[in-house]
Amino acid sequence: MELKACVITISDRASQGVYEDRSGPVAVQILREAGFDAGAPVVIPDSKEAIQCAICEAVAEGARLVLTTGGTGVGPRDFTPEATAPLIKRELSHLMSAIVSKGLQNTPHALIARGVAGLTKEGALVVNAPGSTGGVRDAAEVVVTVASHILAQVDGGDHEPLLLAHPAAGSASGLRDDLALFNGGGAINPLHHVDDCEGGNGDGRQGLHLYAGAVRGANRGFDRNVIVLQIQLNRCAMNANGVRQWQ
Repeated sequence: MELKACVITISDRASQGVYEDRSGPVAVQILREAGFDAGAPVVIPDSKEAIQCAICEAVAEGARLVLTTGGTGVGPRDFTPEATAPLIKRELSHLMSAIVSKGLQNTPHALIARGVAGLTKEGALVVNAPGSTGGVRDAAEVVVTVASHILAQVDGGDHEPLLLAHPAAGSASGLRDDLALFNGGGAINPLHHVDDCEGGNGDGRQGLHLYAGAVRGANRGFDRNVIVLQIQLNRCAMNANGVRQWQ
């Protein structure tokens, strides 16, 4: 069954018809392509009361995912985080960190976003995305990778491993691309090399040989001593000798 989603565009001028909402439809398309039941965007003004009412109404109507776009900056009418925060009972700060990280691959302005993400008391996932088309695209693309998994856990589902799907499943290039999603703005070099031809376990599957690259210079603002990269490997895909640990 498709999970219901709602996109809320927060903009004084779009709500007044001064210009057309372009960000909301971008988010709707990404959500639909990911399998969510998303209707047309709801367009409202930059008002704390309007934002809270729109989110609460969407949840009351059955939305399990509410993605807002707009009002996350530092302008005089940017109220979205302040309006959303009181509705969040369990914050998901690392989800926002991933969104900012993806945005930084395209523009330094991603650092200005102040959005929040988390779960409401009803168990709906609410995420604040920036108002630009690029910003909402980055946010939506990150959200759809984990939203179903988050909501399944909220509903009491098991902690199934999150498998990063890729067109070239199991390929070295695919693994490098998937890891790029979690690379904090390029602070960690991509894997120096990934060989998917070592450590085969005899059943036609391939083992992996991973050699991590070095952390780049501190001029990116990251402490080279505190960056942690966590990789989950499906144990059934290799035997105990299928992964060789290098220095």
